[in-house]
Amino acid sequence: MAFALTMLSRLEHSLGKNFWHVVSTDAKATIDTSGYYDLASDMLVIGDWMFTEASDGYGIAIITANSGGVVDATDVTAIGGSDTD
Repeated sequence: MAFALTMLSRLEHSLGKNFWHVVSTDAKATIDTSGYYDLASDMLVIGDWMFTEASDGYGIAIITANSGGVVDATDVTAIGGSDTD
């Protein structure tokens, strides 16, 4: 599924950076691909944190580039894990 602005919500803004929540049916490896967030290029700034809820788990990525309408993020770092109890 391609990124849609309805999948993105800003949680907080502080000191020029934003914290975002992203819900997607895509895998984390797709979400952190360069160009995935291009539709939101006018909203995202370098250093924004992306709290992701992907089809294969939860994670955090940081926006590393936003130029000419093309947005890139770090690889999604997985958070959470198995609940074995």
